[in-house]
Amino acid sequence: MAHKTFTHTVISSICLILFISFGLPSFRVAAQGLSDNTYTLPELPTFVKSVENGRSKELRGVYVEGIFELKVVQQPANNPEYVSPLDDTVTQFSSASQLGNMGLLAHEILSGSSISMLAPGQVVRLIYGQGQIDSFLIVHIYRYQALNPFSPTSDFKNLDENEYLTASQLFMKMYGGPRHLTFQTCTVIDGNPAGGRMFVVAEPLQLQPSH
Repeated sequence: MAHKTFTHTVISSICLILFISFGLPSFRVAAQGLSDNTYTLPELPTFVKSVENGRSKELRGVYVEGIFELKVVQQPANNPEYVSPLDDTVTQFSSASQLGNMGLLAHEILSGSSISMLAPGQVVRLIYGQGQIDSFLIVHIYRYQALNPFSPTSDFKNLDENEYLTASQLFMKMYGGPRHLTFQTCTVIDGNPAGGRMFVVAEPLQLQPSH
């Protein structure tokens, strides 16, 4: 029964942004620092101080130099479909955490616009409640189209290669496997603001030994 419940959660979760996106305002909200020329991203130590709360195991912020600094909020208990409606914020995906990985979700018209600026080779810093920093290197960008965007069990087409996956297969590809970080947001396809999915995958940064 537990396995069946988790499988159902997987299928629902991979499409969670689809339905929630339609409930958001139709206008686009610019991420702070991207369109406001008067705003400058803080230095990493300043941002770390701003999100600390003393809880060492709680993910509090994510920072990419020159791109963004975003607060991280948690999903309410038993609500894996929740995505924060606030800008400059991403939501930690509880279903990914159950697999030992980290997922960060954002609406396309909010912080998803910042996620779309990410590229392989950039370093992502995760900040925890006592100021600890975990570093990841972006290694892959994946873009998929929902073949039936109004269905919670839609199959998905890889827009960069000849690959078709079910919702559960896509979930496991993005959130299963060895420890890593995945950003997820929706993308506009054929005028549908949730017709596609963008995933940015980052692996733990391996520090080079000093000589």
